[in-house]
Amino acid sequence: FFFFNDTATTEIYTEQIVGSVRCVQETELDAYVGKKNPFYEKGKLARVISTSTGCKGRLLHYFPINSKNELDNEWCGWHNDHGSLTGLTSAMYVDKSGNEVSFKESEGGLYIRSRDGNNYKASIPKDCIAFQIGETTQIHTGGLLRATPHCVVRSEELINSGVSRNTLAVFMQPNFDELMNTPSNVKYEDVLEQDKFNLDIPSLQERWQQNDSFYAFAQKTFKSVSYTHL
Repeated sequence: FFFFNDTATTEIYTEQIVGSVRCVQETELDAYVGKKNPFYEKGKLARVISTSTGCKGRLLHYFPINSKNELDNEWCGWHNDHGSLTGLTSAMYVDKSGNEVSFKESEGGLYIRSRDGNNYKASIPKDCIAFQIGETTQIHTGGLLRATPHCVVRSEELINSGVSRNTLAVFMQPNFDELMNTPSNVKYEDVLEQDKFNLDIPSLQERWQQNDSFYAFAQKTFKSVSYTHL
């Protein structure tokens, strides 16, 4: 999970995020993985996303909170994104008339679980885009980069306010025929680390095998998803 400053852009569109991430990948992610593993395909993440026809932007709308009982469930439960990367803008809060309101999340908002097993609140500055690593990148890099478990927690301060939370997410993924293989020198077992988090997330072992296409992996992921609180 990392931030990319894009202060020159006042309005963020899907194609701008996809274009921005290519720069990040080529200079940071691909370079890092290549240094760690010489068997890694040079520029793979940049290639996967720049040639994909499946990247999509979605406005995520989190409905207003009407009672304290709703705080027992997250706005969006713990999960990993199954694609390559997800670009996220900072949250925008609007009232019931659709007007933007100023609100600073104190307890609620986006949370991620780090490799140390602790949960951390991830606040995204308004002039930044945050990127979350997905399971496809975890597989393609042989586990050097790990998918980011995350959830969105409801804010108690918003009860009965009529205020909703909104953010733009751009899901970047391979084409359907891209093979979900690790670098040749990486063992299958080395990629399967997520289960240690003890979260209600279907394990990669249940959904992925070497030589699966991204389409097959995605279909198995959709079938396995049964997050009743998501």
